[in-house]
Amino acid sequence: MSESLQSIRTRPRFTMESRYSTTECSQRLKTRLRLHKKFTGNVNAEVGTVQVETAQDNFWKPRLTVRFERNRENQGTIIRGVFGPSSAVWTFFMFLYFLFATALMTFASFWFVSSRLKMEVYTWAIIGTVVSILLLILTYAAARVGQKLALREMALLRKFAEITFMALEKK
Repeated sequence: MSESLQSIRTRPRFTMESRYSTTECSQRLKTRLRLHKKFTGNVNAEVGTVQVETAQDNFWKPRLTVRFERNRENQGTIIRGVFGPSSAVWTFFMFLYFLFATALMTFASFWFVSSRLKMEVYTWAIIGTVVSILLLILTYAAARVGQKLALREMALLRKFAEITFMALEKK
């Protein structure tokens, strides 16, 4: 197996070079999608999105997003792929992390400053700090549960990527 596709096992991203044009690479992906009814997706000349067709649609449903870029140094294409949930799910989780981390820093700062200046006790700041920590932990746990639920589909997507793009890789 090629080095760039082997790295899919350890990272959710891959980059590889192909001797084919961007049009030929996108056509190859479209053909593979038509042949395998287990997968659905949308492919145009520059970008393709592939997901596993399932009866249920959970929030962490994995996708393979592929971008085809013309290689300016030599004839061919650079193929960049990313495995993960939809961009809306990524954005939502990052928003939650940012929101709860900001709340944690705010509450902890109120508590710390008030205790150092020997001002009135901000018990609400201590409670807010603990609640913020718990919400961060719950958000992390929800993300991990979602990843566990999507393991089988992620394995299918990885296999699909290996078979589809191995023939396109420049040797």
